[in-house]
Amino acid sequence: MAVRPGLHHVAVTLNGSTGTLYVDGAQVGSNTSMTIKPSDLGATTQNWIGRSQYSSDPYLDGRVDDVRIYNRAINSSEVASVMNGQTLESVTAAPTGVIAATADYRSINVSWPVVPGATGYQVYVADSLAENAVYTKVNSDLITGTSYTSLGLKPNTAYHYKVTAVNAIGESDMSAIASATTDGMPMATLLSWYKFDETSGASAADASGNGNPGTLNGGTAWITGKIGNAADLAGTNGYIALPSSLVSGADTITISAWVNLDSAKNWMRIFDFGSGTSTSMFLTPKNGANGKIRFAIKNNNSSEQIIDGQSALATGGWHHVAVTLNGSTGTLYVDGAQVGSNTSMTIKPSDLGATTQNWIGRSQYSSDPYLDGRVDDFRIYDQALPADEIAALAGL
Repeated sequence: MAVRPGLHHVAVTLNGSTGTLYVDGAQVGSNTSMTIKPSDLGATTQNWIGRSQYSSDPYLDGRVDDVRIYNRAINSSEVASVMNGQTLESVTAAPTGVIAATADYRSINVSWPVVPGATGYQVYVADSLAENAVYTKVNSDLITGTSYTSLGLKPNTAYHYKVTAVNAIGESDMSAIASATTDGMPMATLLSWYKFDETSGASAADASGNGNPGTLNGGTAWITGKIGNAADLAGTNGYIALPSSLVSGADTITISAWVNLDSAKNWMRIFDFGSGTSTSMFLTPKNGANGKIRFAIKNNNSSEQIIDGQSALATGGWHHVAVTLNGSTGTLYVDGAQVGSNTSMTIKPSDLGATTQNWIGRSQYSSDPYLDGRVDDFRIYDQALPADEIAALAGL
């Protein structure tokens, strides 16, 4: 569109600290020390074309055409395009109708309708509704669909989401807040729980209520433990026998205990559940291959699937150990911190069948040494506890 003789095009842009003035498509002035933004003016009530806020100023004497206000600072080439009557692509409107819905205790689904002109979306989250709450972008790549699943959340916690739309020009304003609260953590069931608080006798009570008492054998005694009393295994022939088929129904599992070693010999066992050397799962404070704490599981003479820690379990003090199995992932913890993992586990405790030799402190291999130290608060859960709950068991 040609500009009629006598008409002149004017434009002004504000972007951060820079303001720029144009006449007929050419820059004629600028200021790089602008500190006031239009939004700083608040809800203005006298927005006029041709009239001043000062009553003594004259009214405009002339003609006005094609007045445009953009929600961004257009560049110089776009100013020239506007001068010639061309339509500019603009940032899209903010998404509306954003919904956040609880998926489970660790995730929330966020969805929104399509925004016309958008090529993608960004999702932001905050854990507070405070006016100054910081919303952090949660997606690493631009979302091309209209939904996002927010993962790795805390159970029973409220999260607040905002969504923006993106096109070639830039990113829209944020949407209104959509909130949801994760479910509470499902209660893990204790299959067995040995507090070892007895003071005499050879029976270790099962505090889970499932009636799976343990039996002390050989050089084993009661002694002051980490929590109340503990079982003291002398390292010669002492061990604790647990009932058969203790974990035969467990597809997922957590086994945890407090251990205080007097010595750490290769291949001694904290626990070893199995039916002989061909089928078992065990935790050793020091394996003979690389000297590190190790969990291993095998079935019917299969290759062992292992999780190694960073070092051998230290002697001379109480340390909390735990191992979890969940699908293809096994995780090993020491003192509440993850020290090893394996994401290619294919054998489950239930695959071992009705194990008949479920021992604390003794190996399926008769040549391996017995545990030399104390064991306390030995627990078996039917679920893989998350890291924060392992940390809680370790007193962190």
